[in-house]
Amino acid sequence: MQKFIKTLKFISFYSFIGLIVGLFVGLYQLGMGFVVKGATYLIKSNLLILNIVFFVLVILLSFVNYFIIKFDKDIDGNGIVQLTKRLKNKEKVYKKAGIMTIILNSYVSSFCLMPLGAEAPSLVLASRIGDLGLQILKIDDREETNQVCLGAGFGCAFLSPLAGLTYMLEHDKTINLKQLFKGLLVIGFSFLVTFFINKHHLLNFTTPNFDYNCEYIYILLIVGVISVLFAYLFNILTYYIKNLFNKYKNNFIVKYRGFLLFIISGILAFFFINFMGNGLNSIGFIYGVSSLVVVVLIFLFRFFMTLVYGLGKVSGGLVVPTLVIGGLIGYFTCLLLSKIGLFDLYYVSLYVVVSMCLFFSLIFNMPYTGAMLFVSTILYSNCNILSIIPFTFFVFIIFVLFNKANKAIKNKGYYSYLLTINDINC
Repeated sequence: MQKFIKTLKFISFYSFIGLIVGLFVGLYQLGMGFVVKGATYLIKSNLLILNIVFFVLVILLSFVNYFIIKFDKDIDGNGIVQLTKRLKNKEKVYKKAGIMTIILNSYVSSFCLMPLGAEAPSLVLASRIGDLGLQILKIDDREETNQVCLGAGFGCAFLSPLAGLTYMLEHDKTINLKQLFKGLLVIGFSFLVTFFINKHHLLNFTTPNFDYNCEYIYILLIVGVISVLFAYLFNILTYYIKNLFNKYKNNFIVKYRGFLLFIISGILAFFFINFMGNGLNSIGFIYGVSSLVVVVLIFLFRFFMTLVYGLGKVSGGLVVPTLVIGGLIGYFTCLLLSKIGLFDLYYVSLYVVVSMCLFFSLIFNMPYTGAMLFVSTILYSNCNILSIIPFTFFVFIIFVLFNKANKAIKNKGYYSYLLTINDINC
């Protein structure tokens, strides 16, 4: 009887954590949409006064960002690295006002249309909620519960419990059966609540057509090679630039660069609004582009903006921005081949989505999470699921193959590089 009561308490607690995580992340994601729409309205308005209001708000919010990060250093950058360090040291993840700071500063960054996403704040938010629950009930299960909540946060961000589960498994290689069961409870219940609040899947709009032709599958090999090289370049540049910031962390510009990032973002938003924010609008935009030069320019813009803004002093995630970079690689490859008669652009959207998920998996060394993002996109689309199963099977092979190549060239993964830096908040 005692064993039954203990099991019932176990199920009740983790189901409740899942419900709360889903509620907070769902509302946070829903609010994010209104924040971005508000900023877009001010920027696109024909009234000069509203344009001025936006830029004044950008300047004011740069100070808000500075003081929030000074108060809560764990949300400087994407927050995942600081969270991982705390878990390894068995320290508390939640601290006073920790839920409000991550929500507020993420809204601040997104209002200014910074080239960052909302998925990393979703993960940190979910983890802090789980940690708060443990502290209230005085349960000593911090490391396992937080790993589970990270998966739940990822699953909620993309409305994909499959991707959330694989993220949990790939983020923590020491998962046991008990932790897996916790994951199923928390990720499952959090997904149901978030789906009820916000039914928008992040990759929905990139799938106007999911037909495919077997003779074009070789394109994924070309995309894979290009993606491996650029993923390595992105991570290496991140490591060396962050180390440079660490070396000169007392330099005035380095120390207060957050203000500069806000101002630059505010200015660029007026001229390149389609390519600002998390970048998903860039993918929608390029489907109508036939110039290779324009695609390359958009790619370079997003690549270096994501790189610089991901190095801290502002809050936001890199998952969606790296998905966008991958999509641009895929579109460039398909467009180039179509120019020489080797590809029909009618099939381009499917290869763009594969490229998006592949590049993400190479940046973070998470092949199965990337593959599950692709599978989830398929499930949310209107395509014939059965007809695309053979292609999906080949995609899995491609993801595993190129992640092996990724490791062969010593690409340790984005988080692993940052974990080696002494002062991550520099």
